[in-house]
Amino acid sequence: MTVGILTDPLVPLDLGGWLNRVFGVMVRDWRRNAAFGAIPAGVYAVGTVAMIATVPNEATMKQRIASAAEKAGGEIDRSAVLWQAFAPFAAVTLVFAVVAYLVIALYLPGVFYLAIRSANGQPRSVAQALAFARPRMLPLVGWYLLINLVAAVTLGIALLPGLLSGVGVLIAVGVAVILPVLFVFTVVFGGTMLGVVVLERDGPARAFALLRRRFWSTTGRMVVASVLYMCWGVLMNIAMLPFDAGMESGSLGFSSVLGALIQSVLVVPALMFVAAVGLVTYAELRHREDRSVNTGTLAAQLTH
Repeated sequence: MTVGILTDPLVPLDLGGWLNRVFGVMVRDWRRNAAFGAIPAGVYAVGTVAMIATVPNEATMKQRIASAAEKAGGEIDRSAVLWQAFAPFAAVTLVFAVVAYLVIALYLPGVFYLAIRSANGQPRSVAQALAFARPRMLPLVGWYLLINLVAAVTLGIALLPGLLSGVGVLIAVGVAVILPVLFVFTVVFGGTMLGVVVLERDGPARAFALLRRRFWSTTGRMVVASVLYMCWGVLMNIAMLPFDAGMESGSLGFSSVLGALIQSVLVVPALMFVAAVGLVTYAELRHREDRSVNTGTLAAQLTH
C-alpha cells in the first residue's frame, strides 16, 4: 500500500510530496482548468470594470461640490454630497462582493471534481464540474459565513472590554486570548473544511476530528501555502503597476479596461491554488486516518 501511495497523484506522505501534488493539481489538466476558470475571471472582470465606471474621480467630486454650493448659495454638507457621489460605487461594490463570493463557492468544488477525475484517469467536463458544484455551493457559503460570524463574535468578546474601558492590560489579555483561537480556526478551516464540505457534505466537527492528530504538520503546510499565496499577490501587484493610474482614475479607458482584464486572469491561479491546497491537504489527512484511502477512494465520493 505504501508503494502505491508514493505514486498516488493526490495523497502525499511528506511536505515535499504535498507541494508536488498541489502544483500537480494545478497543471495536470490545465486546459480544462483554464476553461473552468473563465467563470470567476469573467465575473471579476465585469465587476472590476463596473467599479471603475462608478467610482467618482477628483474632477467629478470638485464639480459636484461646486454645483451643490452654487445651488445652496453658500455652505453645504460635504458629507451628503460625498455620499451621493459614492452611492452607485458602494452599491456596485456590494453586489460584486456577493456575486464573487457565490461564484468562488461554485468554482472551488468544481476544481475538486476536475482534479480528482483527472488524477484518477476518468472523463470529465466543465458541465459535469458545474453539476457537481451547484448543490455544494450554498452549504459552503453557509458554513463559511457561520465560521466568520463565530470568529467575529469571539474577536468582539475578547477585545471589546479593553477597547471600551481603554485599559491597556485588558486589550493585551484580549489579544492573547484571541490569537490562539484565530490560529486554530485558520488551520482547521483552511486545511480541512473545504474538503469536508465538498466531499463528505459534513461540517466543522468532522473537520476538527480529521485534523486532530495532524494539527502541527497541517499548520506547517498552511504556513507554506500562505507564503506562496502572498508571493503571488506581490507578483500580481507588480504586474498591475502599469495599469494602476488608469484603474484609479475613475474613468473607463483602454488602460483601465485592459488592467481589469489582466487582473481578472491573474486571480484565477490564486483561486486554483486555494482549491489545490484544500484538496491535497484533505487527501493527506484522510489517508492518515485510513491507510486504504487513495485517489480512487476520493473519486468514488464524487456523487451528485
